Amino acid sequence: MAVTKITDVVVPEVFDPYVTNAILEKSAIINSGIAVTDPRMNEFLRGGGQTINLPFWNQITTSDAANVSSDDDGSSSTAKKLTAGKNIAIRHGLNQSWSDMDLATTLAGSDPMLALGDQVAGYWDIRSQARLVRSLVGVIADNVANDSGDMVNDIYSATPTDANRFSAEAAIDAWATMGDRWEEVVAMSMHSLTYFHLQKLNLIDFVPDSDQKTMVPTYQGKRVIVCDENYVDGSSPAKYYTFFYGTGAVAFANEPGKNPSEVDRTPAAGDGGGQETFFSRQQFVVHPQGFQFTSASLAGQSPTLAELIDATNWDRQVERKRVRIACLIHNA
Repeated sequence: MAVTKITDVVVPEVFDPYVTNAILEKSAIINSGIAVTDPRMNEFLRGGGQTINLPFWNQITTSDAANVSSDDDGSSSTAKKLTAGKNIAIRHGLNQSWSDMDLATTLAGSDPMLALGDQVAGYWDIRSQARLVRSLVGVIADNVANDSGDMVNDIYSATPTDANRFSAEAAIDAWATMGDRWEEVVAMSMHSLTYFHLQKLNLIDFVPDSDQKTMVPTYQGKRVIVCDENYVDGSSPAKYYTFFYGTGAVAFANEPGKNPSEVDRTPAAGDGGGQETFFSRQQFVVHPQGFQFTSASLAGQSPTLAELIDATNWDRQVERKRVRIACLIHNA
């Protein structure tokens, strides 16, 4: 019986584009409508540099009173200025490797390249979600420290009751931090324990995905992204974060790294039996809109998960209503 080796599967010119496309197809960030892409971000990832500036026009102040028109030709109005701001997003340069022992089951599939490619793409989808969630936790920490916590409804308690768990009332209070922009919320991400809590209450509905092949969970008409990376706090009892997103709340781009896939063979491993190790490399921009990554506490070229949750690495650049993100902090 012929044995399928990793080197038989990974033909870079075929495998790498497949993985890149599969990441986008699988990405909950993309498919939920919360992400916006920009060709400048892809160009940045293909080139050099640690951060990218993403300029934007600040919103016109709608609370300014309008001028009253008159027929006095000696009187004129003073135009309001349009001002600009900028997001500063950082490159996430990542890699992971697996040995053939870990991949033995995968390579037994009917189409080994697609089987391996789907697993690799699924891995990077989860890791990009982890990076987004950690970034949001850092953003919320900055918000509490510097902006009076105006993006957060925190109902967590060290001695919890049912009132400290996720509820419709608590979710609405989190949406209310967005003011009259609350209707822009289209999706939410939560830990699986929160999701199953809502399932027990029969509050999760399912609707067909755009491809009509899968069913998507929703809560009050908003897509639910279940991601256990949404729990990041080490408090006791555990503290959970549920995030709410408006359309375009996140800037997202993905590009393969240099030598996106590579196989290393070690003939001496296994007492001469040999071993193959597969390496995968990807680069991401996954950035909450309206913020700068300050790099105030950054040791390397790309942030670690711990550095992403550090409040000192984030600074909001726009007024609250311009940020299409809200957070509910609660007990399980």
